[in-house]
Amino acid sequence: MFTFTGRIGRKAFFWGSALRIALFAATVVGFPLFLTALVSMTGCRGIGGACGAVGLVGAMAYKPLVFVLFVFSFIGISMRRASDAGLPGWTGLFIPLLWCADRAFLVFSGAPWSLAFSSGVLFTTFPAYALLALAVIGILCMLPTRGGNMTSSNPFGAAGWIAFGLGVLVSLSATVKALSTFPALLPFVYSIGWAGWPIAQYTPYVMIALVAVLIWIAWRERGYVATATDVSGPAPPQAAGLPIMRLLLCSLGLAIAAVAISIGSNLLPLVLLVQATTIVLPTTLLYFCVLLGAYLVFTRRSIGAVTFLAVALLPIAGWAYSYWQASSAAAREATEVAAIPTTVAGRIPRTMVIESRNVSGMRAVWQVPGIDRVIYKGAYGSRLVQFDRPTGRSQNQQQVVNALPEDYLLLRIGRSSTFADKQKAYPLEGGPFELRLVNPDGDRLIGIQYHSLHARPTFPPVLTEQGWFRQPNTTTAERLTAVISDFLRRSLRSATASVAGQ
Repeated sequence: MFTFTGRIGRKAFFWGSALRIALFAATVVGFPLFLTALVSMTGCRGIGGACGAVGLVGAMAYKPLVFVLFVFSFIGISMRRASDAGLPGWTGLFIPLLWCADRAFLVFSGAPWSLAFSSGVLFTTFPAYALLALAVIGILCMLPTRGGNMTSSNPFGAAGWIAFGLGVLVSLSATVKALSTFPALLPFVYSIGWAGWPIAQYTPYVMIALVAVLIWIAWRERGYVATATDVSGPAPPQAAGLPIMRLLLCSLGLAIAAVAISIGSNLLPLVLLVQATTIVLPTTLLYFCVLLGAYLVFTRRSIGAVTFLAVALLPIAGWAYSYWQASSAAAREATEVAAIPTTVAGRIPRTMVIESRNVSGMRAVWQVPGIDRVIYKGAYGSRLVQFDRPTGRSQNQQQVVNALPEDYLLLRIGRSSTFADKQKAYPLEGGPFELRLVNPDGDRLIGIQYHSLHARPTFPPVLTEQGWFRQPNTTTAERLTAVISDFLRRSLRSATASVAGQ
């Protein structure tokens, strides 16, 4: 499974492929049994709707991981069988690519509908690429052993070149379809869709033609007898093998460390269990390509190695640009907020009016000395609801008032603020928070604070199916109270000091 060089004969390839396909089919058939055991272990039957959630989590942990292992297991034996048949080893990657093209069918078939729905997959198409993969496997099982000191990478003449051209067309279509199953790559897929459409509409006919040519080659080669050179002749000099396993292990360690730092070590076990293929695997591949490119540059010092490293660093460059872009936007906005003119409140009225679409900020207001009442405007529809400062163990006293007092502080939160831009999204802690002093003398701005949603990619980089992982827009009531309390403290610093001195 982890051997990617050398050769493997027809019989060994047949049994290896049959075993892998049989095991994968067994995982599909046995998945309901796995869910039954999971439901029994968790005891979710006594809680309404809990078993559906358990089934979804189990499917997220089980189905994608099985598919990844299935595809990865075909890489080594396909490359070795291609080499044994006299072809370049890399042509064996055609089979895993075909499996990847039908990822949606192979992953979501037999799984709860919630798995496909949560992944954004509303339907699956006919598994034409998977059937083509089975056909190519069967044809590779028929091709005789070649290899040895082959002087040509195409021992099949004109038919071989025709098959190669048809295979390139199918590979392009399969690549686009495989990429389209990853939400983060959909913009790229749509951007090249206009170029791939002429190929896509003729892909079924190209597949049929490819199978026909491959069958003709296998039939023509049926009488080929392997020579002693083919079987045991001296192999041409080869470069030292790549330490694939060590690089993979190092990449996996870096990926787990990056996930632990970016997402949090407390969530790491859950991520490793449920999102191994959606977060850990893409991040591992990201670091693996960079490490492999660096290894090739230091050991081989060739133009190809430098080119590979440069291509591997392109995603990192994209991450750095996204990080810089978000940081620059946040800095410009902070400068914009700092330039808004405000006045100093010389005193603190006894009433704070909170204009908001929801009930929030009261606990922060009680931390301001001198305020005895809070009136909510907008949170209870058209009613003005007043709360008195709690004393001792008494709770907030609530009553409906008919009008606002003449002298009060006005705290506008979120979309209720006049500084809220309809074209922008704001995080839960980003406000806007607008504080005004309203009295018969006028309506003055005391303080303003806001920042729109500029979600930076986390550091270290974590790559997911949805793109770069960014900190989620979540908060807690305690954290939101602390943010509002800090805003009020800074806006009313002078007035608070005068109250404390009285």
